[in-house]
Amino acid sequence: MRTAYRNRMTFYIASLDIEKGTDDYGKPQYSVPFVFRENLAPVNSESEIAEYGNRIKNMYKSLVDRSKWEDRIKPLDLAYLDGAIPADEKVNGAKANYKVESMRKTLNTMTIYFEKLP
Repeated sequence: MRTAYRNRMTFYIASLDIEKGTDDYGKPQYSVPFVFRENLAPVNSESEIAEYGNRIKNMYKSLVDRSKWEDRIKPLDLAYLDGAIPADEKVNGAKANYKVESMRKTLNTMTIYFEKLP
């Protein structure tokens, strides 16, 4: 477990802000990005390939502590991976390059799937 802790990466998540609704152009609005420091891994198991198909080439997953992140991260939130950072954004989420595709919950952990935005 020490290796997993040592190899954690720092990136950011901008949560979909339901209270703000959409902007003047109909795009959803996001909250200020927060730091998310966890491990990332490629999506490559047989069950994941069966579910996502060729989309796995543009995806990552992160296995996290459910109690820590369950209420903070939701599907359709935006993520800043592969070196992207939210510095100098005029609109929250403008520089994000991934979205939270789905989440799989177990008793103590949660797997978060990120898919690259077009």
